[in-house]
Amino acid sequence: MHERLRSISSKGLTWWSKRSRFQKVGIVVAVGIVLLIVLKHKDPLAGATIDTVKRQKLDKTVLASGTVTSTTDLNLSFQATDTVTSVRVAVGDKVKKGQLLATLSSAQESAALTQANGALLSAQAAYNKVLEGSSSEEVAVAQVAYDTTVQVQNDLVASARRKLYSSDLFAKPQSGTSTLTSPTISGSYNGTDAGEYRLYFTSSGTTTLNVRGLETTTVERTTNTVALGILGLRIAFPEGSYSLNDNWTIAIPNTDGASYTANLNAYNAALATRDAQIAQAKANLDLKKASARKPDVDAAYAQVLSAQGQLQSASAQYEKKIVRAPADGTITRVDIKVGDQPAVGATVIVLQDVDHLYIDASINESDISELQIDQPITVTYDAFGPEKKYSAHVSSIDLSPTIEDGIVNYKIKAMIDDVTDIKTGMTANLSIAIASKEGVLVVPARMIKTDGTQKSVMVLTNERNGTTLQTTIETGLSGDGDLVEIFSGLSEGQTIVLFPKK
Repeated sequence: MHERLRSISSKGLTWWSKRSRFQKVGIVVAVGIVLLIVLKHKDPLAGATIDTVKRQKLDKTVLASGTVTSTTDLNLSFQATDTVTSVRVAVGDKVKKGQLLATLSSAQESAALTQANGALLSAQAAYNKVLEGSSSEEVAVAQVAYDTTVQVQNDLVASARRKLYSSDLFAKPQSGTSTLTSPTISGSYNGTDAGEYRLYFTSSGTTTLNVRGLETTTVERTTNTVALGILGLRIAFPEGSYSLNDNWTIAIPNTDGASYTANLNAYNAALATRDAQIAQAKANLDLKKASARKPDVDAAYAQVLSAQGQLQSASAQYEKKIVRAPADGTITRVDIKVGDQPAVGATVIVLQDVDHLYIDASINESDISELQIDQPITVTYDAFGPEKKYSAHVSSIDLSPTIEDGIVNYKIKAMIDDVTDIKTGMTANLSIAIASKEGVLVVPARMIKTDGTQKSVMVLTNERNGTTLQTTIETGLSGDGDLVEIFSGLSEGQTIVLFPKK
């Protein structure tokens, strides 16, 4: 092969060398003319974009995506913690506003609410009686009520004091006395004074015990249980040997006892309740005895307001232990069961209005002016594919924008016309037809040149040599598919050209 190429090359050189100078010049000129002819007939439209002015329907559509949301979408929770005692709904149940859905253990709150209701009724009745005045019979009834309240409340205080003074009583050894010989204290202390009993043997021996302090008496040392004075306490000694130096004290109450703090709190609470109840009964009695003077009316009304406040407070505490439906709707999730102890604020039930769903979407500022309330929308859902089309309509348009990464959008709500099979959280694709024109001239927007306020296109006047004419145009609607309506300057069928930038 190489030998053959060398042979051809050699022959070509030989042929060229045999030509005269005149022939060589002629050959070069002829080749140049051929090249000029080829270059002259090169396609003048090579690399240009060519299109045709068409007459057709032009639509303008705004596209957006959004999420299906319920007009009522509530995550319900308890505002206190305790054990769930009832769950009264299941997924799919329709509920009404105010309906009880679930409860926690609330015995104390319920009792406080009942008491507050009673107090309000009492205050309202007292107020009404002040306005009406009281008969002698009513005064007598109020007096009996007052006397009864005093007696009952004093008895309750005495009972609480007796429990405080009588619990965990212990004969504490003194001066090195052995705990093995400490007597056992029993019974219920009926005295009203706190203090101590001091126990020690008489100088005559260890069979008789002196009692001093809260009571002054003597008692026989015996293994049998005998009275320690007259205030209800009893004492018994274990078997053992005793000396004259043995002695004990009994503290009333026993502040070291295991139940002391609880009993003290109960006693103080009984005192406070007694004072409040007696004061209220006394006020009621005084009110019965007095005529309806303005200060009395104002005071009675103040009691009503106070009772209303207490009722509101008790009601608020009770409501923390229950979950009610704040609106009509459908239960879409239940995350608790009886026996659970949900955390405060944790979602336990979800309530939605599944019959009234809307799509929450964002529209760019360039298109928002084209939207109107009740404008129809075509919707597809990712869950069902692009083939199934649904309908919706614009129900609201935000007046203020949301700006993210410098992009200005406005939120809209699109109410779904048919909610069958639609669920909250689904991704929706919106197509909003904002304009449509039939039979208008259109060209691609990319073919139009803009210089200030003037717009123009290059119209092809001679296809053979690529001659074009820059023509000024007036445009109208900018629609889908990058098409622009032409008002004037062009005719249907004309060819327009866009040359690439050099």
